[in-house]
Amino acid sequence: MRWMQALLPSRAAILATHPMFGPDSAAESLQGRKIVLCPVRIAPARCAAITRYLSAKGLVVIETSPSEHDRQIAVSLALTHFIGRGLAGMDAKPQEIDTEGYRRLLRILEVVENDSWQLFEDMNRYNPYAAEARREFMHAIKAVERRIGKDAV
Repeated sequence: MRWMQALLPSRAAILATHPMFGPDSAAESLQGRKIVLCPVRIAPARCAAITRYLSAKGLVVIETSPSEHDRQIAVSLALTHFIGRGLAGMDAKPQEIDTEGYRRLLRILEVVENDSWQLFEDMNRYNPYAAEARREFMHAIKAVERRIGKDAV
C-alpha cells in the first residue's frame, strides 16, 4: 500500500485488496470466500460499488485498514504457514493410529504444500507483525514444554 501511494500518481485511486483464498480453495466457487479491502485513496461511492459487485459474486467483503489487515494476517496466514513449514520439516504424515485433531493438524500441510518458499519468505519479511507472531508462538510452545518437563515422571 505504501509503495502504491509513493509510486502512483496522486490522481490514481487506490483500493488495496487481499483475496483470502487461492486457486485451490476457490476452484469450485467463490461463495463464502473472504476478500479484504483497504480503501486507501478511493471515492466512497466507488468503493461501495466495488463492494456490492464482490458481494454479488458470493464473496464476504471485509473492509479494514492496511495496518489491521497486517496484524491479523500475521497470525491467520504467516503463523499458519510457519507451523505448516515446521510440520513439513519434521516430515509429518498421516498415521494409521490417529485422531481427528491430528488429521486437522495435517490439513495445514495441504494449505502450504502448493505455495512457494518465496511466498513464505515474503509474507514473513514484509509483514511488520509476522516476527512478533512467531515469537509469541515460540514462547507459548516453550512454556508448554517447560510445564510438561516439570510434570513428567
